[in-house]
Amino acid sequence: IPASLRVEREGAIVPDAFIGEQTLVAHVRDRGLVVVTSCSHRGIVGICRHAVRLTGVPKVHAVIGGFHLSGLDDARIEQVGDALHALEVDHLVPQHCTGAEAMLLLGQRFRGRLVYSSVGSTFTFGADGADGASGRPAPARGTGA
Repeated sequence: IPASLRVEREGAIVPDAFIGEQTLVAHVRDRGLVVVTSCSHRGIVGICRHAVRLTGVPKVHAVIGGFHLSGLDDARIEQVGDALHALEVDHLVPQHCTGAEAMLLLGQRFRGRLVYSSVGSTFTFGADGADGASGRPAPARGTGA
């Protein structure tokens, strides 16, 4: 187990269950949920499904954050892509720990719906169409797609 995935508990080194990892979920009227994650160590698909269960809102409009797919094989990345597609996610904004290969594969699967961003990117989502006529998240300033 990589050192970054372990913690010390009661004097022993054990795998980190990441039970303290947090996710921000916002319900944007007439759009759906915007799910903002950190590294998604417990699984980006499970996080999105849990957000749907907790809120009762069936639609996921956007997922922003690390998807923790770096280093996984193409078949596993495609499984995650299939599951996100089944959730009918409108926009993916993968971050740091998603990994370059996963970004490429997800970009092919979600053509026109995957947004590359970086530190300083900002996004506006709104029921009033503030996220653009096409519904695509648009950076207000900074770098990004």
